[in-house]
Amino acid sequence: MTVPMMGRLGMAAAWLLLFPVATAAAVDRGVTILRQPTGNLIVSKGRDGLLVVGDVDIKRQGDIAALLGGDVPKVIVDTDPDAGFIMSRGDGSVLYMANGRLRHATLDGLLKVPASKVSAATPTRLIVALSDSDTVHLNGDEIGLFRVQSGLVAGACAALFPAAHLLHVGRLYTPGQYPAIDVARGGSISGLIAAVGRLVNIGGPEVLFVPARGEPVARDKLIAYRDMLSTVRNRVQAAMQRGQTLKQIQAARLTADLDARWGQGPIRSADFVARVHASLLNPPRDG
Repeated sequence: MTVPMMGRLGMAAAWLLLFPVATAAAVDRGVTILRQPTGNLIVSKGRDGLLVVGDVDIKRQGDIAALLGGDVPKVIVDTDPDAGFIMSRGDGSVLYMANGRLRHATLDGLLKVPASKVSAATPTRLIVALSDSDTVHLNGDEIGLFRVQSGLVAGACAALFPAAHLLHVGRLYTPGQYPAIDVARGGSISGLIAAVGRLVNIGGPEVLFVPARGEPVARDKLIAYRDMLSTVRNRVQAAMQRGQTLKQIQAARLTADLDARWGQGPIRSADFVARVHASLLNPPRDG
């Protein structure tokens, strides 16, 4: 019996939530959601090899292979790489780590390495930066990779798996939490709003959005998150235009009606308002 797509995805997401340790749930077309304590990964497995997407710690590459039953990924796409790496290159190439060294290559070139040559003896290729958006033809799917100029930091990446109706959004979406916008690393409230809006448009009513951490969600949840970001940005901006200082804006408790839903993480409302204020005072050129 064929289960409707959203039904299969909903059951997979619900099943994952039952386990505090690393678990995997097959979704469709060789795609698996791998949920682990350190974050959610999406894995594509097929004749072309393994592709892994998620918020990845470069020091834990071996852990990923272990979680995949010993299979070694051909490429790991880091959704939240270091901004400094990204800004150091702009010619359409990617940067990846092999044998402890940062190297340059094209994404297509990395993926053309025969799967038979990728083994435990071959260093996993961890992409730490995309200099632009790209499309990956892998395992019968056209996986879209989208670089974001300014979000929490500069250079985050999202990945769309069209055949499985999944979109990994990394840390661009933080369920139930105010985001930790880092202005010093190129993050901005306006850039984040634009990025989330782009993800909403890229995805569709059938797509399930997978954050770096937390439960995968339907499109309406991402829209609500974008609306919250826009509301806070507009309120802080209006207060700044009235000449209010940051302390006055924080004292006004502009997020009081939003805190119950979004203030459940480490970033408290006053801190979030301060980050929004800072990013409006010093916006990056693209955010």
